Amino acid sequence: MVKVQKSAHKSLVRRLNMSLILGYLRTSDRRTRASLAASTGLTRATVSTLVDELIALNLVRETGLQHSQGGRPATRLELNPEGGCVIGIEIGVGFIAAALTDFIANIRWRDRVELDTSDPAKTVSIAEKLALEAEHRGRALSLKVLGIGLVLPGLIKTDEGRLKFAPNLGWHDMPFQEMWEKRFGVPVHVVNDGNAAALGEHYFGVAAGYHDFIFINAAVGIGAGIMIDGKLFQGVEGYAGEVGHMVIDPGGALCPCGRRGCWEKAAGIQALLKYVIDAVRSGRFSRAWELAEGKANKLTPDMIAQAAAEGDPLASEAITRITNLFGIGVMNLINTFNPQLIVIGGSLSRVIEPFLPIVESVVSEQSFRTLTDKVVIKISSLGDDACLMGAVAAVLDTVFADPAQRSEKAQQQFPAISLKA
Repeated sequence: MVKVQKSAHKSLVRRLNMSLILGYLRTSDRRTRASLAASTGLTRATVSTLVDELIALNLVRETGLQHSQGGRPATRLELNPEGGCVIGIEIGVGFIAAALTDFIANIRWRDRVELDTSDPAKTVSIAEKLALEAEHRGRALSLKVLGIGLVLPGLIKTDEGRLKFAPNLGWHDMPFQEMWEKRFGVPVHVVNDGNAAALGEHYFGVAAGYHDFIFINAAVGIGAGIMIDGKLFQGVEGYAGEVGHMVIDPGGALCPCGRRGCWEKAAGIQALLKYVIDAVRSGRFSRAWELAEGKANKLTPDMIAQAAAEGDPLASEAITRITNLFGIGVMNLINTFNPQLIVIGGSLSRVIEPFLPIVESVVSEQSFRTLTDKVVIKISSLGDDACLMGAVAAVLDTVFADPAQRSEKAQQQFPAISLKA
C-alpha cells in the first residue's frame, strides 16, 4: 500500500513539474535547460529528463545553440508548433466561427458562416461540418487533434459540458460535450462566451500578465469572464458571469430571460439599434439611417459608430446614452470584485471605444475611490476573435496542465463523413 502511495505521489510530482516547464516555455522567450532549472527551482537532471519526455511527446523542440560568453553553448528550447492542433468553434447569435490552430496558437485555417436561423438542429449540423473541415485541414498538415473548444452564449454546466440555457438562442439543456466526444472521438471543452473571451485575452491579449481581471463580452447579450488569482471564477456549477442579467432598471424592457431591465437589455446592441430606429421613426434625421438605406433590418452598430464619427448628433446621442448605462454595469462589477483590469470586448466594443472616457467617468464618479485608483479599463486586443481564441486556450490549458496524458488522448481520426452540405 505504501509503495502504491509513493508511486502515485511520484507520478503526480512528475506531471506537475512537466506542466511547470511547459508553462515557462509558453510565457517566455526561448530558454535552455539551465535557465529552466534556475526559473523553476528544479535540478538540472530533473529538467533534462522532463524536457526529453516533452520532446518525445513532440510538444517541445530544440532550436539550435544559444550564444555563449564562455564555455559550451546551451541548446535553446521552445514549444513545438507541430505538437498538435486545436479546433475552436464559436456558436453565436447569427453566426458560427471556426478556426484551426497549431500548438502555439497560430491560426492555420479559419471560416465563418452567417446564419439566418437559430434552429438548434441546423445550427449544430453546420458547426459539426466546420469541425470536420478543420480536422481535414489539420490532417493535411500532419497535425493530430488535441481537442475541440466549443464556445456558446449561455449557461454552461461546466462539469458536464452541458448548455443549460441560452436566452438569445432559445436553446435549453443540450449535452454538447457528451454528443461531440462521441461524434469526434477527442476531448471537447464547452465554454461560456464570457469565460472563453477572458481566457483568450489572458493567453494572447491585453490581459496577459494580469491575474485579477474581468472581461466583459458585449454584443447582443452581455456576459463576463471573471479571472481571480489567475483562474476563472465559475461558481458552484459553472454559471458565474451572467452579468448581463443584473437588473439595473426594474421597470425597463422585457429581456428574453423573463425579467425586466436587465443590463444587456438596457445597454446592449439591441438597445442601441432601437434608440436610433425609434428616433428616426419619430421624425429625426440620422446619417446611420442613410447608411442602412432606410431599412431597420440593415442597420448595424458599426453604421451608428460611423455616423457618430462623421458628426451625426443622433448617433452620438444614442451611443452616449448606451455608454452611460454600460458604465453603470462596469461600476457595479468594480465595486463587487475590485479587479486590476476591465477588458471590454464583443461587437459593441467597437462602438464604445471612441466613447470610453464616458465609461471611465461613470466609474470614477460612482465607484468607491479606493477601488478605482488602480483599475485599468481597456478595449479587447483580439476583437471578434476573443471567444474563438478562448476556445483554443481552453484546450491548450488542459494540455499544459497534464501534457503527457492529454497528448496520449489526442486523436488523428475523425469520423469519415462527407463535408459536402
